[in-house]
Amino acid sequence: MSKSRTASAAFAAGAICALTAATTHAAEFKVSGTVVHVIISNESQQLADGRTILHVHDKSIVAANDPKSPLHLTSRECSGTLIKDTKGNIVDGGGYCDNFDQSGDAYWNTWNVAPEGGNKWSVYHGTGKFEGMSGGGTSKFIVNFPDRYAITYEGTLTMK
Repeated sequence: MSKSRTASAAFAAGAICALTAATTHAAEFKVSGTVVHVIISNESQQLADGRTILHVHDKSIVAANDPKSPLHLTSRECSGTLIKDTKGNIVDGGGYCDNFDQSGDAYWNTWNVAPEGGNKWSVYHGTGKFEGMSGGGTSKFIVNFPDRYAITYEGTLTMK
């Protein structure tokens, strides 16, 4: 796998805040699903000490395990920054995603790379039916191509 594909894959895994609600009536519920990402840009900058800063941007669609989820088939746009060591391994990074359903309601989340054990995501804001939503979880890669990738995610959400 090329360094840019590896970096994009790490971004995707971190970018898994594509949450899927099992029901809007429960205060707290488990979420899971798949997110398919298309890479828009992947720009790198070499640092004097040999490390690389990678700026990433992609778009995706969330497919919830429960098709009745209010987040099923939401669109998202994610941006972030990754840091690679001198050997090309991703050692740190993070970013955010803007997520919208077909009616225009939105939620936002952050993601963080955790090379030693699962990438993390967390919801921090929402509008409309997503207002007051909070929670988070983990994600992992299931496929990675040069111009697209897919991840699975799971976690717990709370909605008003």
